[in-house]
Amino acid sequence: MKNSAISSKLGVPLRTVQKIVKQWREEGHVQTKPGRGRKRTVNTRRMRGIIKKRIERKDDRSLIKMAKELKISRKSVQMIVKNELGLRSYRPLNGQVLTEQAKQNRKEKCKKLRDFFKVRRKEDVLWSDEKVFTVEVAKNSQNHRQHLSPALKNTRKRKIGTRSQFPKSLIVWGGISALGKIPLLFIDKNVKINSKIYQEEILKKAVVHGNEIIPIFFLNRMGHLLIESKQRFSFSRPKSALF
Repeated sequence: MKNSAISSKLGVPLRTVQKIVKQWREEGHVQTKPGRGRKRTVNTRRMRGIIKKRIERKDDRSLIKMAKELKISRKSVQMIVKNELGLRSYRPLNGQVLTEQAKQNRKEKCKKLRDFFKVRRKEDVLWSDEKVFTVEVAKNSQNHRQHLSPALKNTRKRKIGTRSQFPKSLIVWGGISALGKIPLLFIDKNVKINSKIYQEEILKKAVVHGNEIIPIFFLNRMGHLLIESKQRFSFSRPKSALF
């Protein structure tokens, strides 16, 4: 096939086809010759090594500050980190601070849950949980990043950001079983949850919806509040343990 025919079929300039054919006949390949083009002045092996060591020492280091320290552009640092080092920027995960006592309590609850299902069906359980949702954001994670390889984003090297202050928030209670779900209940964060409030604001409202959806309604996993206060709360249907 002639060079002109190749040029017309591929839609590339004729001169380009002639150069490629000539290189193939003379050298047996069409790879770019080494040493051609503009030499690298910033993205060098030395600069990549410096950036890599600095990130290894402190993986949440700011790339903007690093660029100022190395006297190179911010874009060059970002390209080296992403393209050459293969790192990505991730925000710290949010998690609860667990003490040794909290870990032990979770272990005991898991054992009770395992024993519970040895003699009962999963359809007879109403699963409930409460979660505090913040209405006012307490911190901004956008400017706090961590540079890690994608393979390490779910490992222990991923930093966890915690907080001790309590912004404006509310408590959301929800329950679900294999037969249906309870509508969400909202409680203000400023309300002190004791046995009486828990009965009036949560359990009674949940029973009304639960009797309409679920044949058998069960006590909440926070039923120990009722036991400690020695108060009685009767349901219109049979009850058992709940998690």
